Amino acid sequence: MKIEAAPTEPAKLEEPRPIFALLATIKGANGYSAVIRTGETEVRVVEVGDTLQDGFKVKSLEESRAVLSDGRDTIVANRPRS
Repeated sequence: MKIEAAPTEPAKLEEPRPIFALLATIKGANGYSAVIRTGETEVRVVEVGDTLQDGFKVKSLEESRAVLSDGRDTIVANRPRS
């Protein structure tokens, strides 16, 4: 009788999480907009519902934080204290 080891799956490398930096928020008649830096260089003005790097959507914006999610992971970007 020959015993074979069960095949093993190669280890999955986790992709690094994207980096989001909340630079500023602006309160308007329809709620907050935010200035967010994605990665090292790209800066965008966003509103709730906008999609950013790696499929992360802006779920909520407050005066000092933005909540982003890709459906599996959630990232909270806080505005730096001055």
